Amino acid sequence: MKSSQTDTLQLALQLGIIAGLRSAAALVLISNYAMNKPKKFKKTQFSWLASENVNMGFRLAAGGEMIGDKLPFVPDRTTALPLVARIASGALAGGALSAGRKEPVAAGAIAGGVGAVIGSYAGTAYRHFASGKLHVPNVIAGLIEDGAAIWYGLSVLGPQIEG
Repeated sequence: MKSSQTDTLQLALQLGIIAGLRSAAALVLISNYAMNKPKKFKKTQFSWLASENVNMGFRLAAGGEMIGDKLPFVPDRTTALPLVARIASGALAGGALSAGRKEPVAAGAIAGGVGAVIGSYAGTAYRHFASGKLHVPNVIAGLIEDGAAIWYGLSVLGPQIEG
């Protein structure tokens, strides 16, 4: 059964939110989808996402990001360069999802980019609240955010993408 464009855009937005929390996590998810459904991506500009090497690269980047996120000298995700990178990640994931579902790539990319902005600012607000108001150490707040991004991606979004 072909998904509706609305369902695809909703999933693209959710991928973007994940990109806002952990930019590489969204790329791991879309690469997993492409690897599980390579025929859907075969004749698209995103066929490279189905590569095991690309997937491993995204996984390594996600692990590095989760470590680096807790370092004190890493800039806030809503500063210019990190925000642009998260928007690009969300747009790539959303556009690729749309291509794999034979929906308009631009619409998925826009939804993914918007989701990344939402996730970036929501993640920043959470970290400020957890560290500032609740006095949770930044490392612990970051680990909680890592867990939330992984849980959201696998529990909520993963099964929907696989469908």
